[in-house]
Parts: sequence; structure tokens; C-alpha cells
Amino acid sequence: MDRVAELLDGWRQLAAWRLDWTASPGPRTWNALVDRLNRIAEEAVADPASVARITEIADKDPDDEVRRNARQWIHPWVPRPPEREHLDRWLRHPLIGLGEVPAEHGIMLVPGTESLTWVGSGDILVQLETPEYPATSDAWDHLPRGGAIQFRRDGTTRHVEDPQPGAASWDPVDVWTFPDDCDLANRRMLETVHSQWGLIEDHGPVEPLPAIVGTGPRRVLRLPGEPSVEYRLPG
Repeated sequence: MDRVAELLDGWRQLAAWRLDWTASPGPRTWNALVDRLNRIAEEAVADPASVARITEIADKDPDDEVRRNARQWIHPWVPRPPEREHLDRWLRHPLIGLGEVPAEHGIMLVPGTESLTWVGSGDILVQLETPEYPATSDAWDHLPRGGAIQFRRDGTTRHVEDPQPGAASWDPVDVWTFPDDCDLANRRMLETVHSQWGLIEDHGPVEPLPAIVGTGPRRVLRLPGEPSVEYRLPG
């Protein structure tokens, strides 16, 4: 049985259904195909030769949906917080093999168009829009409700009720963050975010993204190419 050929055929079928929803067979058949492909892929990633072929599909296939499905298996997606047990399972994945790595809930900033979050070049490094409803995850805990919180270059924060959008906008995504010296874990996290949000297709190769690390009053702002800055939230 050629596992990779089966995967490619299945991924092409899923891509065709997504392209033309009128041809979709319904959720039961769709989910059955996804489950079968997942079982095949779990076996395939244990074989280095299959991994090499899936890597080629991820890099060169003309269909971006097929490339995305292939990347999911050669670069296993880091599970979203707060499910720590899923993160531990990811750390032990045969293509990751990191074992015990400390992780912290945080927020990564992704280029977008809907959010008031942005990375600035003046006194305000990051302005993060905060929802008016109660925090739904640890990363949003202790942030003020409504308006936006500004992370400033002088190491202070300020809450503003009527923020104005900056020159560039970003969308905040809840992620697991890892220490600076955990290079593989951090790279895999970036690959996950770039792949899930379609940034590879829109913006090219994976590059570092701004992140706000931590929960509670203590936060660390990481900007690519700049030293990390630690903040204490007001209140």
C-alpha cells in the first residue's frame, strides 16, 4: 500500500470539495475521509522516506490546500492553549521529540485587517485591543476590559478607552510560548501559526512574529530583532 499516494488523492479530494461546496458529499462522508487520512498520515510520519515525499508535496504541490494538509503532518500543528495534555502529546510526536519543555500561555500577533492591535515604531510598541467581556483564557486574564492596552517603549503600560488604529493592523492569537533557548519549539510554533492562518501563501517564508508572553500581571513583550521587555500590568 502506497500511503503517500493515498494521502495525496485524499487531500486533492478534500481540496476539490472545498472549492465547490455543491459537490460536497455531506459531513458524514467528509469526516470519514478525514479520519481515514489522519490514520494513514500517523503511520506515514514514522517512515523517513514517506516524510520526504510529504515534504516535497508541502513545498511544491500547485494546490495550496494540498500543501497546507501536507504541512500539517511534517510540521505538526502546536495545539492551542489551554489543553496542556495535548501540548505534551505534541512534544512527544516522532517528528518533534522534545519531551519535557517548559511552556507558557501567551499571545502572538499575526498580520491582519480587523484588529486594532499593531506594532508601532514610536513610543507605543504594541497596542492590543481588549474585549469588553470577561477573559476567556489565561492570556487575556488581568488585561483591562474594553478599549486597548498600550505596551510602551519605556517599559510602562497604559489603558486607553478610545484607541485609534495604527499604520499596520494585527490579529492576536492565543498560543503556547517557549523559552528563548528552545529554538525547535519556537520555530514549530511559528510554522503552526503561519500555516493555520495562511501566512505562507500571503507573506512568504516563516518569519518571527511579535508575541506577548505570560499570564497574570506579569507580561513579556518579544519583538523580532529587539530585546524582550518585561511589563507589570496596572491594577
